[in-house]
Amino acid sequence: MAHLLLLLNEDAARSGVFTWALRDGARVLRRGQGTASDLPHGEGVVGVIAADCLSVMRRRVPGGRAALQVGVLGYALEDGLLEEPDDTHVLRLGEDAEGRTLAVVVARPLLATLIGALSAAGRTLARIVAETSLAAVKPGRWTVLAAADGGWLFTALGYPVSVDIPPDGSAPTVLRIALAEAGTGRPDGIDVWLRDAGAHPRVARWAVELGLEVVTAGSWDWAMGDWSVAPDLRVGDLRPRPGWQERMRALRVPLAVLGLVGVVHLLGVLGLLGVRSLEERDLRNEAVALFREAFPEATAVVDPVLQMRRQMGGLLRAAGEAGAEDFLALLGRCSPVLAQLPPQALRGLEYRQGRLSLVLGLPEAATGDLRGRLEALGLSVGLETTGDPATALRLNVGLRS
Repeated sequence: MAHLLLLLNEDAARSGVFTWALRDGARVLRRGQGTASDLPHGEGVVGVIAADCLSVMRRRVPGGRAALQVGVLGYALEDGLLEEPDDTHVLRLGEDAEGRTLAVVVARPLLATLIGALSAAGRTLARIVAETSLAAVKPGRWTVLAAADGGWLFTALGYPVSVDIPPDGSAPTVLRIALAEAGTGRPDGIDVWLRDAGAHPRVARWAVELGLEVVTAGSWDWAMGDWSVAPDLRVGDLRPRPGWQERMRALRVPLAVLGLVGVVHLLGVLGLLGVRSLEERDLRNEAVALFREAFPEATAVVDPVLQMRRQMGGLLRAAGEAGAEDFLALLGRCSPVLAQLPPQALRGLEYRQGRLSLVLGLPEAATGDLRGRLEALGLSVGLETTGDPATALRLNVGLRS
């Protein structure tokens, strides 16, 4: 799919109208101008900083590696900047043969204006490159990118050098110095590209003065350079923050694993609940079968355990024996605990339908230990208040079901 290339310059920042090119591989499909909301769509948006909106610096940077970090380099190069470090965006390109740091410097307000206009229209720059990074240098030759008010020299060293083109048509001084310092690296010739209509270098005079071939290579096309290998200026605070779609895309694998774990856990819980339900059903069916076997005359079985206890109690009483829920049986089970009560703490006893009520003249805070000891004997204990200061509490004791 084609990429959308935008020329980022002062005109675009001032008017909000971008010069664009839709490029598919080595072919430019369409060109035009338009505001951020009118731009065509492509696979990605690449911003090209115009050559006249940036500068390339070569400086020895003091302070070691710490001074080369993003956000610090501008202060290390402060003596060579035209703006305050806070108003510049600096990208380190590397070092030259003499160990000097190479850096591209762009005005931060310009970038902020252009990026803000694109962001307001829902466009994000996938990459930002310098126009001077797009000029190709052929083996054995140098390249000059000539404009109406100057230009840039590209040598085999791989970085641009600003060139002032004299109005009298003579060869630029920077070009003369570079050739004198080149030594054995002197090129076989120089290709001159015309960046704008106002550029009219006298290449024939340059060839005579420099003593080597100088030819006009053609009109420079900012949209035809290989932007994919150019250094990306989106560093530091210019690096785009991922949107929610990118963040969700990065979380796809963890979320998938988490979802799988959740499904496995849910299936495990449902399986355990199913097994327990089957066990409870089997136990109840077994209890019902035992009850019907012992008491075949029973017409309905609702709670086989409770019904079995009541039937057994009735049989014991019919045989002249006390059942487990009878008054004497319950009182006998409670007697070891009741014997340890303070004098006159037990104010009365009541028995009704298999429950023994102990009326106590004790504060509620003192019944915790008493209840614990009764429950340890296999009894269920309920507590209620009577409203009578003399008999403040009542413990209802029965067999634990």
